[in-house]
Amino acid sequence: MDFSFDFDNTDDKTDGNKIRCILSDFKLGSMRNVWQDGKNPRRERYLEKVYPGKRIINIELVHSQTIVVAHTKEDAEQIEKSETKADGILTDNLDLVPVVTVADCMPIFVWANSKKGIVFGALHSGWKGTGIAGNAIDILEKRFGVNKADIHFALGPHIRNCCYSVDEERAEYFRTNFSSDCIKMITQSQKKTDSEKLQYALSLEKANLALLEKYGIPKENIKTFNLCTCCSKDEGGNPRFGSFRREKLLEGKEKFSAMAASISITYR
Repeated sequence: MDFSFDFDNTDDKTDGNKIRCILSDFKLGSMRNVWQDGKNPRRERYLEKVYPGKRIINIELVHSQTIVVAHTKEDAEQIEKSETKADGILTDNLDLVPVVTVADCMPIFVWANSKKGIVFGALHSGWKGTGIAGNAIDILEKRFGVNKADIHFALGPHIRNCCYSVDEERAEYFRTNFSSDCIKMITQSQKKTDSEKLQYALSLEKANLALLEKYGIPKENIKTFNLCTCCSKDEGGNPRFGSFRREKLLEGKEKFSAMAASISITYR
């Protein structure tokens, strides 16, 4: 079963609509999209079933802060034809579905009311990509004429600080560029790895919240979820989400289960 959540958007300019955000779960297998590997039939079947009749926007992730914008189905086709590498997608076309893949990195869903309608998108934000939400805000303001008060964010399930340990260099990077409270020391009893270098716990959520506060996004426009992709379990006690750290680093598996994070808009 997917992890999905809906939001009602009742702004008069868009006549009310439902924002649906979905994250595929661990049982569905890898939804990875890599151009050089060719098509991923599992991913294609899944997205066709969830979004019949809609055009998926596909990109290959590179842990950057680059965002592409698609207005039409032809734009989506060109992005795929050119094998675009980026980590975020924004669109103002309700027939399009932005999709990114994650496996511990944070999926960020964003939507905003503009004078011409609603703009929405999906972002992939790992430690290298933290800051991509700020780029999305800049694009929404400059290209779509959106006011910050009309921008909404949902920070989806990701590896939380209960499982995400980092070294001093990365800890200092986040202290300096985001906030000091997104980093805390790990006690010996809290350690989940034997590495002596991984002394700190990193909260990607707190880092992104600090960023959104800096950009002036109202707190009431931000939704968060207390779910860790590394350690969350389903009702049967099995892993709920795909996780790079749990599967590859801790279990030593060759491959890990990337999940599809998607957002769509449905008018009422």
